[in-house]
Amino acid sequence: MISSSLPQSGWPFLGRPLPCGVKTQNAATENNSSPELKQIAKPDWPPLNKQVGGGVSYSFSPDLVEPFAVAGEEHIRSSSILKFVAHGDSAQLLSYAVAKGFVHATVPVHSLVKHLTAADIRGVTQSHAIHLPSSAKRKDLDAFFENHTCSRCTTLTTVFTTQLGKCAKDTLHKQVSRAACRRHTMTTPVVLEAECGSSPPDHVFPPPPLTPELMRTVMKDFCKDSNPALLEETGCAVCGLLCPKVDLRPLKTVKGFLGVLVAPGVTRAERKTLTQPVKDIGGPVLDHACSMVCSSCRSSLLKGNVPADALARGTWIGPVPNVLKCLSFAEQLLVSKVRRSMCYARVSASGLHKMKAHVIAFEAPVQRVYETLPPPAEEMDEVLAILFTGPCEPTKDDLKRTPLLVRRNAVKQALEWLKLNHVDYSDVNISYANLSAYPEEEPPVSVIYKQSEDLVTTVAPSVFETPDNEGLLEGDCPFI
Repeated sequence: MISSSLPQSGWPFLGRPLPCGVKTQNAATENNSSPELKQIAKPDWPPLNKQVGGGVSYSFSPDLVEPFAVAGEEHIRSSSILKFVAHGDSAQLLSYAVAKGFVHATVPVHSLVKHLTAADIRGVTQSHAIHLPSSAKRKDLDAFFENHTCSRCTTLTTVFTTQLGKCAKDTLHKQVSRAACRRHTMTTPVVLEAECGSSPPDHVFPPPPLTPELMRTVMKDFCKDSNPALLEETGCAVCGLLCPKVDLRPLKTVKGFLGVLVAPGVTRAERKTLTQPVKDIGGPVLDHACSMVCSSCRSSLLKGNVPADALARGTWIGPVPNVLKCLSFAEQLLVSKVRRSMCYARVSASGLHKMKAHVIAFEAPVQRVYETLPPPAEEMDEVLAILFTGPCEPTKDDLKRTPLLVRRNAVKQALEWLKLNHVDYSDVNISYANLSAYPEEEPPVSVIYKQSEDLVTTVAPSVFETPDNEGLLEGDCPFI
């Protein structure tokens, strides 16, 4: 508890009496001291070593500062503690106005430094022209102020700020908690369980109807969240990933930071003939079809780092040529070097010439790597099976609409481009004899026919399913 009276035995800290063994100055020293120092004797008081948060906390009791206060006495409360702020002349005090809650006091410097940190003491020494060794420790700094007097001791003032002590904080917390409890009690209806048979429900059911204002708010928020500008996506030139447009920035904003994306051996320029040398595409590794950069890649580039998903890390494949884009499903199987799956394709047709198709892929028990492409026609029966359902057997026109036919010229151009530009196809042998064995007007494998009258493929279709809207009446029939 903080003492309300100032002890006469010396400069106590936090209102405590002098401990045993603490001696005051003798009479001769008191007579030689200045009149300002006669009010309180100078004890050999040790600094406060109260551990708070892993360090030493230095503070002053209001009873200790109040006798020396020259301004701001109204801010000193018995429930407060005071913290050191500054020590300077009248010009420096202009930054610490009393109206802002600061307290000005002329505390003797030899008593003041006993309760300051080492950093604050070094600031005080500059005002009193006292030299301190740089290697001096905190426990040795008090000795430099013993019997110190100078012309500035009577002109310098110490500034303190008030803070609530632990007891005051606990009292304020209890008052706030009690006030909150009273407000909760006043706003919460009291319902006896005996009257309703159970505890009151948290929500009223059925809920009240929507107000016009609430309906307008719901519709407005829905339109705002479903704005096409928020849903539209585009690619990032650095990583090639699709990102919302609102998260993208123009690539020119990081133009000066693209040097980290230069990666020799990652890119490869397209070749037209075998005589052309293999060389990289100069400059940073980017997707030149995109002109924006996502926020994640932009943040990494501005820090001088390569983004985690950047194409420069080895994921660059370059633009896909037209000779590969136009390949059908069966043609893609012929140019694939590694065989990992077995496929089952089903084509359904109706009497109205509507058609739809889907495919199921199963993992092959043993993967196979081909050194000669395309593989022999008889090996295709091991990886592809076709089932056609409809009111009648498929005609040539029906088969032309499916993605199951092979165009020999398209397969030839795809394999030749891959051999020139894909590193994994450089040692592949193109067998034109195997390619000529594939028919162009029918699938490369036999087709199993099963009679059916409609396009419904499920055993128990939904009651809301409309078979009339399924399938394509004309044009190519891709897999769905």
